[in-house]
Amino acid sequence: MREKLDDLLHALQAAQTAVIPYLGNGSVFDIDAAATNALRATLQSCTWGMRVAIGEGRNDDMPGLFRDEFLGNGPFLHEIAVDPIDGTTPAANLGMQQQWKQGQVVSALALAPIGTIYYPSGSERRMERIAAPGKGYELSLDASPAENVERIAAALRCARQELTAIVVSPHRNGALIEELKKIGLPILTPKCGLGLELAAFIPRLLDRHHIVYGIGGEPETVVLAAAVRASGGTLLARLWCLDEEERQAFVTVGTDVTRVYQENELVRGSCGVVAVGITDGPIPTEGVVLSEEK
Repeated sequence: MREKLDDLLHALQAAQTAVIPYLGNGSVFDIDAAATNALRATLQSCTWGMRVAIGEGRNDDMPGLFRDEFLGNGPFLHEIAVDPIDGTTPAANLGMQQQWKQGQVVSALALAPIGTIYYPSGSERRMERIAAPGKGYELSLDASPAENVERIAAALRCARQELTAIVVSPHRNGALIEELKKIGLPILTPKCGLGLELAAFIPRLLDRHHIVYGIGGEPETVVLAAAVRASGGTLLARLWCLDEEERQAFVTVGTDVTRVYQENELVRGSCGVVAVGITDGPIPTEGVVLSEEK
């Protein structure tokens, strides 16, 4: 797997190089197109094949790598979860002026054997999730934030104030943020979160324990699940519906909106994650590889 992850790293580095000239130009389309086109072209040149299991949604009329695309030259024995660029809007509007605690713009991929990455039955949406380092404690998406944080702190043998919560999309996670503030937990609310979320599960990139909490994107959650699994962490995730209409749309295509997934259910096969920093932050600009293979 390591050779394939190195190929993916090369592809993400190509996307990074393509994006740099467009940083701060104000066009999210230019940013998305530069990253996606470079990534697709480089992946197509691979001597092995992969399927996109989950990627960008087709419903926003933006460039992307889309579910069920086949890339490379076969045999198609692997599949990927992909976010060509997380943080398109900050990349377009702020470029290198983006402060990393407000989110690091990154490109990221997860790799696993074909048929083992979570495959949404409907279009890509959002998930509520909680993820933390380590194993051996009971978390619940239905428990209060105070209960979950106490369980995590006890397992990590630290005070809860020694944890930092990464909570993306503050407009959707307002109630959670208020609850975390009440128990004195430091919080980061980045404009784009995947880079910080991945860094929380890659050794030596952050200087204290970080947890991921709240509603975030579905593709980003799957990439995160691979990193959590490869690092020996814990993750729970469940589809989050914006309203009753969206819930019914999921139900119509046979999706169980009540199901809670663990990290090893979102990514079932032996996996790896590759990420490249585009703006400043904990994910290095030369990229980082995390794999279950030691």
